[in-house]
Amino acid sequence: MRATMATDGTALRTGTNRVAGARAVRCILVLVVWMLAAGGAVADEEAPNTCVTCHSALPEPLNLPVEGMKSDIHATKGLSCVDCHGGDATLMDATSMAPEKGFRGKPKPADIPAFCGRCHSDGAYMRRFNPRLPTGQLEQYWTSIHGQRLKNGDDKVATCVSCHGVHGRIQDSHRPGREVQA
Repeated sequence: MRATMATDGTALRTGTNRVAGARAVRCILVLVVWMLAAGGAVADEEAPNTCVTCHSALPEPLNLPVEGMKSDIHATKGLSCVDCHGGDATLMDATSMAPEKGFRGKPKPADIPAFCGRCHSDGAYMRRFNPRLPTGQLEQYWTSIHGQRLKNGDDKVATCVSCHGVHGRIQDSHRPGREVQA
């Protein structure tokens, strides 16, 4: 086997160096990928969600959304409190719920269709989660008896959350034993 000289003047075997070099490159790549993945996980853990922290400490009914969101379809798709309700989940004071922070809070019954429709009627947005999801529900709702009654001021009429729930799943009243996704 031919020997080559390293920069420090010592003899090296070419075949051995190639194998060792390839192993070192693989180890470095694995280490870099691991560090990037760990860094992302650490960053996710460090990003506080003060909505959850605060609401967990509140009495019922204000603490119920925290538990419900654990099984909510929105949470499983990576959405959080601020995606629907606005605000700033990094602040641990009342300014987190300031209108200047985009806080929308809990919608009034008359506002629920538009509140949900903000995302659910946006085809481009919904395709990010499932390209087959329909996005015409808001228009259909307004033509239904429920939508017509809501437009005429009946705030006791069924809205999106009456059937689909909010902050978790509810039982489908039309098919006992089956759940409807929120």
